[in-house]
Amino acid sequence: MISHSHKFLFVHVPKTGGTSIEYALDEYNTADSSKKSNGEWIGGSIDHKHAFLNDYIDSPKRKFSIPKESLGDYFKFSFARNPWARTFSHYRMFKRNGPYVATESLQSFVKFYCRKPRGGWRGRNFAPVLDHVFFDGSVGVDFIGKFENFETDFYYVCDKIGIPAPKLPHVNKSKVHNYVDYYDEESMEIVAKKYAKD
Repeated sequence: MISHSHKFLFVHVPKTGGTSIEYALDEYNTADSSKKSNGEWIGGSIDHKHAFLNDYIDSPKRKFSIPKESLGDYFKFSFARNPWARTFSHYRMFKRNGPYVATESLQSFVKFYCRKPRGGWRGRNFAPVLDHVFFDGSVGVDFIGKFENFETDFYYVCDKIGIPAPKLPHVNKSKVHNYVDYYDEESMEIVAKKYAKD
């Protein structure tokens, strides 16, 4: 999500509350990554929605591109989440929306989706947070909020970009589960290795 009028860029890491942020900030959005119709969420293009920071820079094929020399003019932010909770949230979504491969248990899901590097939408969905926000070999965003401190960090973002904090909806909400109960030692270790740099 990008706003040229308010000079901010949101890098939406999957399963970190980003859809709620896009919904709340939709009126400032320049890119077509999120849409509302009569106030109702109707989704958007995943190609835009989960773009890496690199995807926003000097890309003539994308209408939401920023020239590299103008990057410093934008407040760039993202959100991160405990990787075991984030992976469990993916698992719950895949199981709910299926049919997908290896969703019969969290263990099989982790082994299939997290063990091997993948390209395309799977690679993007399961990439570490740092892969999403790196640019020119270092972290390229100005702020990374925490899912676990969501409201406070979102209000900080609103203050930084100079807008009144809008109501923050909880979009794509799922039932609360204690994700720790679903892991075994092997699957915990796979996730730890996958997201070690996070």
